[in-house]
Amino acid sequence: MRIAQALATEPRLLLCDEPLLSLDPRHQREVVRLIDDRRRAKGTAILFVTHEINPVLPYVDRVLYLADGRFRIGSVDEVMTSRSLSDALRRPDRGDPYRRADCRGRSPRPRDGLDSD
Repeated sequence: MRIAQALATEPRLLLCDEPLLSLDPRHQREVVRLIDDRRRAKGTAILFVTHEINPVLPYVDRVLYLADGRFRIGSVDEVMTSRSLSDALRRPDRGDPYRRADCRGRSPRPRDGLDSD
């Protein structure tokens, strides 16, 4: 219902916050197809936030993957690799070349519990 309401307003940008939550796989695919149809037909930009990534991967141009205050951004082929995901999920240490600022915009410190096991 909310997706239909959002699409009825002819937005230039559609913000989708967990639109697949609590849907079975068939309905997840239907929702993703509906949103993608709108994107192609009207040139609507889509920002899609989801934990259910598999149904959307065939449709996305760029991925921002967030895990434990770290991120990867790029094309699906760049971000959704075993190495990239393993690096993103690994707890950072001082020598980590992929170390990133945490979500509060500052570099993780040991006292925050981000650098310790």
